[in-house]
Amino acid sequence: MSTAPPNVPPDVPPTALPTAAPNVPKAPHSMRMRLLIGATIWLSGSLLVVFGVLALSVSQSLERTVQRQLGFEVDSLVAAVDIGDGGDIAVEYEPPNPLFSRPYSGWYWQIRHGDTVLRSRSLWDWDDLLDARPSHTPKGTLHIRRMQDPYGRELQIAERDVYLPGLKGALHVTVAADRSELIRERSTLLTVLGGALLLLFLVLLLTVHFLVSITLRPLYTLQNQLELMRETPEKRLGGAQPRELAPLSNAFNAVLDHDADLISKARTHVGNLAHGLKTPLSILATQAETLDPAQREIILREVSIMKRLVERHLARARSVTGSATIRGVRVDAGRASRRLATTMNALYREGPQITLDCGNDAVFIGDEDDLMEMLGNLLDNACKWAAGQVRLSARATRPDGLVLTVEDDGPGLAGDEAESARQRGARLDDTVAGHGLGLDIVQDLASLYGGTLTLDRSFLLGGLRAELRFPAMVPPPARPA
Repeated sequence: MSTAPPNVPPDVPPTALPTAAPNVPKAPHSMRMRLLIGATIWLSGSLLVVFGVLALSVSQSLERTVQRQLGFEVDSLVAAVDIGDGGDIAVEYEPPNPLFSRPYSGWYWQIRHGDTVLRSRSLWDWDDLLDARPSHTPKGTLHIRRMQDPYGRELQIAERDVYLPGLKGALHVTVAADRSELIRERSTLLTVLGGALLLLFLVLLLTVHFLVSITLRPLYTLQNQLELMRETPEKRLGGAQPRELAPLSNAFNAVLDHDADLISKARTHVGNLAHGLKTPLSILATQAETLDPAQREIILREVSIMKRLVERHLARARSVTGSATIRGVRVDAGRASRRLATTMNALYREGPQITLDCGNDAVFIGDEDDLMEMLGNLLDNACKWAAGQVRLSARATRPDGLVLTVEDDGPGLAGDEAESARQRGARLDDTVAGHGLGLDIVQDLASLYGGTLTLDRSFLLGGLRAELRFPAMVPPPARPA
C-alpha cells in the first residue's frame, strides 16, 4: 500500500463527508388556488341546485298549463253536447281548435254514452284509441293519464264522467293532446335557463378571481419584500400594511432587529475571544523555549492542541454567524474562483498551475465570504500536495443548484490513510503547516447551505478530488404586486 504523503492537508476530515440535504416537503396549493377552487366548487354546486329547482318548476308549470287547457277543452265539449227528446246525444258545434279536424294531428276528442260514441275527425279510423278506461277518481273529477298513439307520439289524456239532466248514466268525455310541443317548449326553456346560469357562473367566477387578486395583493407585496431581504438583510418590511398583516410585519421586523443585534454581539465576542486567547497561548509558547527539552516538548504540544481547538471553534462560530445574515444573495462562482486563483498563484509562486473551468451560469446562493472560505481551503489543500496541476470547475446543475470541484495531480489518499483522515481534526503529516481545521470548516459551511462535501480520487488528474454540491435554495419568485 502506498506510503506517499496524503494528498490532503493535516486537517483532513473523513474521506467522504456527505451532509444530507434537507427534505423539502412538496409545496401545497397556494392560497389563491385554494380560494379559486373553493369558489368554483361552491358556485357550481349552488347554480346546479338553482338549475334543478328552476327546471322542476318550469316542467311543473308547463304540465299544469297543458292540464288546464285540456280541462278547458273537456268543459267546451260538455257545453256543446245536445240531448235529444229520446235521450240521444249530439255535438252542436266543433271545438274551436282546428287540430281536432286534421286527421292524426295528435289532438283528439271522444264522447261516449253507453253504446253511443262521438269522435273528432282527427281520429279518422282509430275507433278504439280513446275508449274509456276505468277511472279511480271521484265523480266529476278530471283524470289525467298518458298513452301513445299508433304513430308512437306520447299523448296527454284528460277525461271526466259528466252527469247531465235528462240523461241516464254518465257521459264520458275524453280529450287527448300531443305532448311533443310541450317537450320542445320545455327543452327550449331549459336550454335558455342553463345558458343564462352558465353565463352567470362565468361572470361570478371572474368576479371572484378579481376579488381574490385584490385581497391577496398585500401578501404578494410582502413576499416581494421578503425576497429583497434575502439579498439585502438590512432591509425591513415596510409600507402601509393592511390591518390584518400589520402586527405580523411589526413582529417580524422586531425579530430581525433582535437577531441582527445578537449576531453583531456574537461577532464581537468571537473577535474578543480570539485576541484574548491567542496572546496568552503565544506567551506560553515563548516561555516554554526557556525550559528543558522534555518539558518544552510537553508544553508546546499542549499549546498546539489548544491553538487548534481555539481555531476550530472560533472558525465555526464565525462561519455560523457570518452565513446566518445572508442566505439569498446570488454570487458569481466564476468571479470568486478567478479571485482565489490569483491569490493562490501569488501565495505559491513556485507552485502548481491552476486551471479554471467555470460556467457562466454557475451561481452560489449565499454569502460571498462563505464561498471564498470554502474554495480557499480546498484550493490551499490542493496547492500544498499537487505535483504541477490544480483544476477548479464550477457548474450549475439545475436552476440555482451548484457543483464546485477542486482536483489535483498529487499522490492522492491511500486506503489506510483514509481511515486516519476520518478522525475529525487529525493531522497525517506534521511537516505541513495547518491546524487540522480546513476541511472541517468547509464541511460546516456547506451544511449551513444544505450542501455536501465528498473526497475521492480524480479520474482526470489522478490525485484528490474534492466536490462541493449545493441544492437549489431560492424559492420561486413572488407574483407581481
